[in-house]
Amino acid sequence: MYLRKYYVLDTNILIQTGGSGIKGFDDNFVVITHITLEELDGLKRGMTTGYDARQALKMIDEIIKDGDPNKGIKMDNGGTFILEPDGVLQENLPIGWKLDKPDNCIISATISIKKKHSRSKVILVTNDRGMRIKARAAGLDVEEYKNGQIRTEKLYTGRVVVPASAEYVNRLYKNGAVEITDEDYSRFGLEYPFVENQYVRVEDFETNMSRHAAECVFRNGKLYTLDEVAKVGIKGRNEGQKYAINALLDSEIPLVALIGPAGCGKTYISLAIALYLMREKGEYDNIYISRSNTIPEQEDLGFLPGDLTQKMDPLLYPFHDNLEKLMGMDGQDELRELEDSGQISICPMAYIRGRSIDHAFIIVDEAQNISQNQMKTLVSRLGEGSKLVICGDPAQIDNNRLDARSNGLVYCADRMKGQTRFSQVTFTEDECVRSEIAKLAAKLL
Repeated sequence: MYLRKYYVLDTNILIQTGGSGIKGFDDNFVVITHITLEELDGLKRGMTTGYDARQALKMIDEIIKDGDPNKGIKMDNGGTFILEPDGVLQENLPIGWKLDKPDNCIISATISIKKKHSRSKVILVTNDRGMRIKARAAGLDVEEYKNGQIRTEKLYTGRVVVPASAEYVNRLYKNGAVEITDEDYSRFGLEYPFVENQYVRVEDFETNMSRHAAECVFRNGKLYTLDEVAKVGIKGRNEGQKYAINALLDSEIPLVALIGPAGCGKTYISLAIALYLMREKGEYDNIYISRSNTIPEQEDLGFLPGDLTQKMDPLLYPFHDNLEKLMGMDGQDELRELEDSGQISICPMAYIRGRSIDHAFIIVDEAQNISQNQMKTLVSRLGEGSKLVICGDPAQIDNNRLDARSNGLVYCADRMKGQTRFSQVTFTEDECVRSEIAKLAAKLL
């Protein structure tokens, strides 16, 4: 039986959690190798991972300020933090493995720790699948970091379909709202009750389920039929778009997540509603558009030529395309005026995170590439009278330190589920409206 456990953390665990993963192992020993420190230092200026790297370094600095990290420092959660400065030896690795790769260096250092603490269980913790395979091949015990992972098979979608009688559907249409009882849940055959702001399609199972149905939203214990939204200038082309428009128009919901495959209209609908609410209703002073950057991790925006707009333009072509489509040829002059006046602004993710933005409609695209810590910071920057829309597809991860279960988009959706100020719509593959070939690609590729 092992006396204690040593958890050696790979760099991606610290990036994913912004350093908080250090305290995710109860009263065991948590080890960071000097290779990981070097990687964090190299990533701290990057646009994709820089913020999380800096947060991780800050946490490590706080932990070690009053002790010797080489000997071990007790943390407030009962665990012990250790910095391992040595142990990177070529002899630890199989023939052909080189020490010019950080992963191999961390594996080698972990093997040295295992030899040093032979009566203890030493575990390498990484969410990098390739590194897990290599570490097991080298004879190490390996685990994923699951504290921040969401069970995607049970991921909340923000919508549900339930069967009902023709009379029940007619009553919804007649009254506009129906209070939900325990008897209703039993009639619907649901294991769990509705979630606040969940969208519900109530289908008539007695006559024609597909045509006789009521599209509703659940709030304050009642089902409300959706209002007509044609006045906005766009009309939902499918059920998912109708739900999204309803959520975006609701001034009581400052945070909306639109999740789904490419071509569902997430960005287009968000911009359309933002323009309508700013120009026609005067509810917002500005529209800020941003996107999770996927430029090389070691680079900053400064390495790109031109001013801020020119640097960001390549990342934001989808926004420009949609704005031009929405405004049309007759609206090009007005669009330029809105951009020149700053009412429509491009805002890099790093700059949004450091601000408190009031009375603005903020759209962040490709949010699946944002870490959990970045998402927390982003949402917490939301100022008075502002609305934040996060759009993305968890199946399209470009950040190699995240996956479909650990990214900020699904993390936010899971943690905010059921909150009165949050609404989510997950589009299905069939709701792609870009083209038939795009719909086919979403299904098959």
